[in-house]
Amino acid sequence: EDDFKADSEFVSKFAGLIQTIASFTGGNLPLSERELFILFCQIRINSFVITDHHGADLALGIFLEAARLDHSCKPNVEYLFSGKYILCLALENITHRSEAAKNLARHGTEDTKSRGLRSVYGIRCKARISYIDPMSTTSGRNEALQKRYFFKCNCSMCLDEDRDRRISGLLCCGSDSLNEPTQVISSSSSNKERTIESASSDIARCCPSCNTRYNNDLIEQLSHFLTSITEESPTIELGKLHLLVFSVS
Repeated sequence: EDDFKADSEFVSKFAGLIQTIASFTGGNLPLSERELFILFCQIRINSFVITDHHGADLALGIFLEAARLDHSCKPNVEYLFSGKYILCLALENITHRSEAAKNLARHGTEDTKSRGLRSVYGIRCKARISYIDPMSTTSGRNEALQKRYFFKCNCSMCLDEDRDRRISGLLCCGSDSLNEPTQVISSSSSNKERTIESASSDIARCCPSCNTRYNNDLIEQLSHFLTSITEESPTIELGKLHLLVFSVS
């Protein structure tokens, strides 16, 4: 609760929500302001973004059992949505909760349930889902986790420093599967120590594999474009075509 109170953006949204509720109820709130704040916090922490079969966002949903699953950037459970249902698919054999944990869930006191059930469930059940985009860099994932869930991850993927270097290297020299779009970007020069920049910013990023330096605005522009085509392109082939057109232009 204190973490949310320190989040000015969250507090501002809550204030707007209170005004909206008050306008519909004639100024008579159905719960106290603090109770509504706690409820709003719970929705923020436990909600899922329901998507369609293309991955486009539709709405928020609360799934009580799935909300108990802890996070890992390298999850062993994937989930998808079918209408109003969430389907959780195990990617490997997973350890189940012990009978003691099950009994605690059924018969524990309210105080025990509110403070300890989530941690006991996490210890007894090793099922993990990813709360954020696992394809991002470690710093990007942990920034997103800290902003929304107030913790940082230290899973095996977050401890893999080589992975971040490989992700950065894909910008210009990566693997065979990415040769097509990156050749379009880098074909104008054979000098591997060149700088690709624009006048709008003096911030640059350097590929650790070939030392090519890229202007940060170019990276951000490409990142936003890749996000948009994943939502708009129903097939991989069409997505590749959009990326090629973007690279040439």
